[in-house]
Amino acid sequence: KHLPRCFNSLSALDAEIHVIDCFSTDETLTIARKSGAIIHENAWVNHAEQFNWGLTQLPNTIDWVLRLDADEYLTPALVDEINKKLPTCSDDVGGVSIPRRINFLGKLIEYGGVGKIHTLRLFRSGKGRCENRWMDEHIVVQGDLVKFKNELIDENLNPLSWWVEKHNGYASREAIELLNLKYGFMPRDSI
Repeated sequence: KHLPRCFNSLSALDAEIHVIDCFSTDETLTIARKSGAIIHENAWVNHAEQFNWGLTQLPNTIDWVLRLDADEYLTPALVDEINKKLPTCSDDVGGVSIPRRINFLGKLIEYGGVGKIHTLRLFRSGKGRCENRWMDEHIVVQGDLVKFKNELIDENLNPLSWWVEKHNGYASREAIELLNLKYGFMPRDSI
């Protein structure tokens, strides 16, 4: 239910869409193929490993990478800003910080530390990677950063019970991250 909206928001960009999938058994691949996406499949470990593996699958002809989850979409204003400003970025710019807003049960969250947070989601190919963490992983980029003003929206259309289960999973991953800080039982890199 999220993919068509996500793909539609990208339609005004001159871009290839690459889907990094972990052997889905639902309609993900059918929807992706109908949208013209290029599909790469890899067994799931965590977000960081999946994303970094996906970066290795991209062709050398790609200049910029935009990381977008299936339940996220670009506003038309952000698409316009990307189309106008990205070609004018100097060679020193390695990444673009974009405001991310969460729409929760039909309403944009304004407060609580998650209202409008700039996040690095757009970067030059070969200049960025995801830090190796189990929770709250970020993209690390080489080069200068610029900020765009228009937003991408994170709006999951699943019911409240799904949201609660998702955040319980976040809590478990955060516990793994904190225990790893203390005991160092797996590799970690972080900014």
